[in-house]
Amino acid sequence: MKRYTPDFPEMMRLCEMNFSQLRRLLPRNDAPGETVSYQVANA
Repeated sequence: MKRYTPDFPEMMRLCEMNFSQLRRLLPRNDAPGETVSYQVANA
């Protein structure tokens, strides 16, 4: 059986892509120093 080797660059690329797609769905009224938090239920 082949041992699992995580592909970290690919995981980071996927994470960045998902975050950028999420940001497109949310309103863009950022202000300097503003903090944004996200909550996901049933994940």
